[in-house]
Amino acid sequence: MYGGNAFSRANAAALPFFDESYVTPNKYHKMPVEKWYLVLYQIQGNMVHVDFILDYRKEYGWIGN
Repeated sequence: MYGGNAFSRANAAALPFFDESYVTPNKYHKMPVEKWYLVLYQIQGNMVHVDFILDYRKEYGWIGN
């Protein structure tokens, strides 16, 4: 669920890309969930594929927290 509505491809495409130097540009979108989580996903055709769910309470060496 995103914003109380079913998460659709239109919602997914509207969110910003996850832009880090070590990731292929414009591959993953990012969606913050509540205040502790970040979902990284990609859109392929009509499908939204969730690849990572990060817990921001942890420190990841590969991401700028």
